[in-house]
Amino acid sequence: MRRGLIGDGSILRKPEVLVQARRTVGMRDDDDDDEDDVVRQYELASVIDLREALTAAAIDFLDVDNERTIVIYQSAIIMLTATDGTATAARAFDAELWEPPAEEVGHEPAELLTTLVEELLTMTDASLSE
Repeated sequence: MRRGLIGDGSILRKPEVLVQARRTVGMRDDDDDDEDDVVRQYELASVIDLREALTAAAIDFLDVDNERTIVIYQSAIIMLTATDGTATAARAFDAELWEPPAEEVGHEPAELLTTLVEELLTMTDASLSE
């Protein structure tokens, strides 16, 4: 697994994905339609380390800063943002689909986020807050 920091214009080379990171991290393209954004908020029953969970699940990711992590999952690009805590000690986080999978993987965008989060929860024996 490769991971590291990303800045504007970096190229990510992965066996299954070649993505030109055309956004400045944290900024959306001007032509993006907010109605098409797929974002889900998750509150956890306990604190988890998102990066440790991604590593355990063998999911490629890039550290952005203390709160944000870019994830490459089933060739989709997803931003995980800790909203309560940090990426290494999160009690709540947002999952935002930046780019859908390059090929159809049989999931709707919201289902893809749900599947990713379920994998992370399984890796950490954590659960969502009720």
